[in-house]
Amino acid sequence: MFEYCPAIAEQVKLALGDEALSISVQERAQWFSCYFTTKKHLSIFRAAGVVLLILAFTVPVALLLGFLGALGKASRWPVISQICSLYVIMVRGIPDIIFFLFVPLTIEIGIEYVMHSFVYCRDSTEPFFNGINIQPCAEAAIIPTQFNRIVLAVVAYGIVFGSFAANIIDGALKAVPFGQRETGSAFGLSQRQVFFDIHLPQMWRYALPGFSNLWLILIKATPLLFLLGIQDIIYYADLLGKMATRRYSTYPHGDWKLWYFIALGIFYLALTMLSQLVFTRLERRFNKGMVINETTSGRV
Repeated sequence: MFEYCPAIAEQVKLALGDEALSISVQERAQWFSCYFTTKKHLSIFRAAGVVLLILAFTVPVALLLGFLGALGKASRWPVISQICSLYVIMVRGIPDIIFFLFVPLTIEIGIEYVMHSFVYCRDSTEPFFNGINIQPCAEAAIIPTQFNRIVLAVVAYGIVFGSFAANIIDGALKAVPFGQRETGSAFGLSQRQVFFDIHLPQMWRYALPGFSNLWLILIKATPLLFLLGIQDIIYYADLLGKMATRRYSTYPHGDWKLWYFIALGIFYLALTMLSQLVFTRLERRFNKGMVINETTSGRV
């Protein structure tokens, strides 16, 4: 039996069995209040917080890489322009699931190699690469922790979605009318002042629709966190919805996976609707006072 609610274990059987009608609403509420505040359920609430935390940290990383990629593509230096263009094309062309496996693994191997070769084990006679195997010394080996996995997730998401952001920013910068920049230069503003005071603020209203779509795609990509070993809300929804696990021979309910995944869908839908509301208000704010072509939006 589910060990966290022993005092009303028999009520559980009755509440979910053939004699469910004999259990009062108060007794059912008592059991469900106990059931949904068990250690496992508190874990799924914490996992939801981890997902939101990863999203919050991914956004600035992706925006930073996006700006660097977009400005690099427009650079006058051919080498920088080609490197940034290659970054955007390569990352966008590789399936996300492959990239989420490749980036964290590469980062871990790189850190272990540096620690093995230059910090802890410089005098070691054992090679780091032994054929296809990797053998760092004990001091250089990275111990997987939840914090490490979260950092790797932010880096992986940031690199992937930074390439998409770079494309959006590049298009938005090009969409700003060139005449506005010429006007700024005519008033004696420097090239830097024109960019930060005229070009960049105008860019946001062109980029927001693309950023809105990218943010929703990022939300829907969070189930890939399990690839990095992060116990996210998908993991706990699957675990708690089962009738039995290795630890518990039986849960005090049948197969509730459907209900857990419906709740999960409601969570993502609510997050999506809230995000859409925020982006709608941001678009109104950035479009305030702007003349919008009625052929594209139906408004002037």
